[in-house]
Amino acid sequence: RPGMNWGRTVWKPGTGKAPQLRPDPEVAAAGSSLELLLTIEPAEEGWKGTGFCRAAGIFSPFVEMSGLGGEARAHIEALAGSALSGSKVADFNTAVLEETRVEAGFDFGFEPAPPDGAGRTAIAAGDPAGGIFSRLGADIRLSQEKRTSPVVLQGRMTQRVQLRVKTGDRAIAVRPEPRSIENGAGSFSLKISSEDGWLTIDRTLTLNGGGVAPAAWPALRALLLEEKDAAGRTVLLK
Repeated sequence: RPGMNWGRTVWKPGTGKAPQLRPDPEVAAAGSSLELLLTIEPAEEGWKGTGFCRAAGIFSPFVEMSGLGGEARAHIEALAGSALSGSKVADFNTAVLEETRVEAGFDFGFEPAPPDGAGRTAIAAGDPAGGIFSRLGADIRLSQEKRTSPVVLQGRMTQRVQLRVKTGDRAIAVRPEPRSIENGAGSFSLKISSEDGWLTIDRTLTLNGGGVAPAAWPALRALLLEEKDAAGRTVLLK
């Protein structure tokens, strides 16, 4: 049927052509977004936090969260754990559960890694489960400076991860430096603010989508490398 292969990778034997992703034209036109907002503060034991996720388009985890066997909790736990390693979800609430849009809030506990030799505690927000990197082709390797084949993206995609950390009377030993890039493949921005004992790290990655020719791979790679840069997502408290 028309459209039955949209959003899937298709390979035709005997053609000599590499497998190709066929984006859904409606999704490509509307764009997709994932927004994850996290707030953490010290608790009597470890840290506690709240989170909010808003996902639309291809990022909507409707299928993953549907069902009566604890699928929704499992997805929220995976999301929290991917963003802050070691997180344990205490409770959650799904405000919107639609095929193309999901919104959910959750409370969680968080135990960072032990302090380093200098007594600094590292807190870093990682890649959210089901986010942009999960939607890239398996042949995309950031270690490669050049490509000989195009990259096909499923439409315009935006991913935002915001982490608010209550620093209180702790000194900020190291924090990310704000920066931004914009090129033909999309944009990346990292915003940092500190106010009233709270440090906010807000990073947004937008990919324009469609086909990315081999000649344009360096531009796409530059954006993905910025998003992956550990220095742009880690704060050290002492």
